[in-house]
Amino acid sequence: DHDGLCAWKILEVILMREGVNYVVVPVTGNTEIVEHIRNLGEDAEVRWLVMLNCGATLDLQDQLEKCRAPPDLCCLVIDSHRPFLLQNLSERNQRVFVLNDDPIAEANGILPPVDDDDEEEAAESGSEGEENWDPDQPGDGRSRGEVAAERLTRKRRRQADRAQRMETKRRRVNEYYLTSYCAMPTGMSLFKMATQVAPASQDMLWLAAVSLLGYHQLGFISEVEYSRLLFEDLKEAHDRAADASLSSGSLGSTAPDSTQGSEGDPDEQSRRPQPRSLPSKRRLRFEADLRLACYRHTTLEDSISRSGYFYGALQLHRDKGQRALKNFFATAGIKPDDYKQLYSCMQLPVKKGLRKKFREHGKLYGLTESRMFLQQFVRDLGPLGDTSPALLLHELSCSDAVDV
Repeated sequence: DHDGLCAWKILEVILMREGVNYVVVPVTGNTEIVEHIRNLGEDAEVRWLVMLNCGATLDLQDQLEKCRAPPDLCCLVIDSHRPFLLQNLSERNQRVFVLNDDPIAEANGILPPVDDDDEEEAAESGSEGEENWDPDQPGDGRSRGEVAAERLTRKRRRQADRAQRMETKRRRVNEYYLTSYCAMPTGMSLFKMATQVAPASQDMLWLAAVSLLGYHQLGFISEVEYSRLLFEDLKEAHDRAADASLSSGSLGSTAPDSTQGSEGDPDEQSRRPQPRSLPSKRRLRFEADLRLACYRHTTLEDSISRSGYFYGALQLHRDKGQRALKNFFATAGIKPDDYKQLYSCMQLPVKKGLRKKFREHGKLYGLTESRMFLQQFVRDLGPLGDTSPALLLHELSCSDAVDV
């Protein structure tokens, strides 16, 4: 799960900053979580069990008691999958804490039906307090039969109200469990938590961007929600970091130095402090990139065949779709020697004008620009070895990382 991996790396940075010892345990289901909790019975040093993108559908309070976990062991659940198990959200749980980061439900005013039993008990106790009747108390002129009939009427009304409350509760619980969706990606939740402590690094920004784009490609969040989170949270943090780097660099290059020689000193320029550029592995840029699966690391023809939108819009499962693809290449001026070659081996003018060719000629074949391109981050990792120039592995987009 790409979101779980990105969230783990972000949490790892946070724990290392605070000097907290930790152990990472990958799991694939609730069975492995229960087995891990059972193994913690003999480990008295563990105080917190943080669950990233898992554990929300498991009754953790009950499992901690059944597995005889240490009494001071608590669980923190950061999960994007909905619905949660309502027992985990109950205020009666003193050892289970759930981060409910769900902007969609919050905007619509939807609250999970948690602890409805407490409200029902309070209503029952209040109604029972009104029915305390003393037979020796002086009457108000009514006969004993009239008083008994009135009590019976009130009792039936209480039973009807209780049945209505139970039906309302049952309906709310069924409606809550009826819808299954994904809320905020776990990587994004941890990214926003980390930026409250310290400015976000480019590594952390990259992890959050991969987590967000993966949920968009899987259809868990809409295009509108993806754009909102991308521009309001990630691009804003990227711009702040870039402005801070430029400010520090300009100060370093223009600061006066009293130890320098005269203005005509030939060695003055070499002795002045030069602004330091960011390492290549930390270069991150924001741009509209093609929605082609790993097109930088394979051939253009194979990449288009493996991209869902292009495959469906061009109808590549049919012969006429294959002919349309070759006609598109011919119209755009991309020769077979280029689109059957690795991207890094294509002619430089073709690579530089590739996006322009898709914008100008794609509409003739039913391709729309908004579906062909997607705003995302692209990272330059620098030279990675002998295979890097051939496969262009030093340059990676968020969509490439998700596909990998």
